[in-house]
Amino acid sequence: MPPVDLETLLRPVPGDHPEGDASHFALTLAPALRELRREESQDEFTDATRPAVLKRADWAEVARQCEESLREKAKDLRTACHLTEAWTRCEGLAGLSQGLELLAQLVESCWDRLTPLEGDDPVESRGVPLANLLDDPDRGVCFPSLLRTLPLLGESESPLSFVAWTRLRSASSPDDLNRLTSLRDNTVTEVFRQQHQFALQSLASLERLCSVLEERMGDASPGLLNVRSALSDLAGLLADELKQLGVAAPGAVTTDAEMIEPSDDEPQRDPAREQLYALLDTTAERLRAMEPHSPVPYLIKRAVRLGRLPFPRLMEQVIREPSALSELNREFGIAEPDGTAVLAH
Repeated sequence: MPPVDLETLLRPVPGDHPEGDASHFALTLAPALRELRREESQDEFTDATRPAVLKRADWAEVARQCEESLREKAKDLRTACHLTEAWTRCEGLAGLSQGLELLAQLVESCWDRLTPLEGDDPVESRGVPLANLLDDPDRGVCFPSLLRTLPLLGESESPLSFVAWTRLRSASSPDDLNRLTSLRDNTVTEVFRQQHQFALQSLASLERLCSVLEERMGDASPGLLNVRSALSDLAGLLADELKQLGVAAPGAVTTDAEMIEPSDDEPQRDPAREQLYALLDTTAERLRAMEPHSPVPYLIKRAVRLGRLPFPRLMEQVIREPSALSELNREFGIAEPDGTAVLAH
């Protein structure tokens, strides 16, 4: 598939209504996607009725129709979720990274013209469909489970899934160990490095997506914990494979395919660290389900959100008095929000 310019998918829909047709996904696109995703199994037919060629999902066409819909019909979050899945199936971790970046940019810059329409309860109108498509491991798209079972790792000619690779790593039979050794020997180190980079990019985009959703919806926003856990597993496995090869896993996170080094005030995207934050988030969600009136789960979620912020943004969240914040910025030599450079005493 040719690379896609995300900017073309973010521009307002042509016409007098920049949000486009709010009914397009449900009435037109969703039925078409169901048919494109549908696959036939031999067990569905008798010997007499079984077709010569079983129908397979057309993921390239799913991607094409979703891209066309975002450009011309509506900036729909559900469409972007289906596009993320299609890109992942077609392009592996590179497609996943691109899809999550698209979702992050949609909620950052297109919130006022997104569909489903916000209505009185954005959690119900937008948060629930997003979580259903992106974070439910057992129903619908089952995206977190998909990330662990799709063959995304290793060389493109013989890729393995996270589940299969992990099974080989824990196997004791000579055949399995020989196969793992062969896979490592036949995979160029740069492939592991690139895939690890895409996994880190995906985690970074997911964190931005969750952060903006929380700004828009508050503590009831979807935490997307299952997909975060799956991404952390992928990144951790790839980092360990690089370590096995004697290569330091890269820590830089890139956006829009531009390599950048993390700044001194930006926390490193360590998969182990992210797993711990995900565990705290999961704990908060469970506590909130058991004790909906308790403030504790909301305090935990706020602490997790603050913990993921770089130091300057953290100070902006906890220090509300502008003069005190400016004094702190001068003390640490942090630029003001308008970009004005300051010198430490």
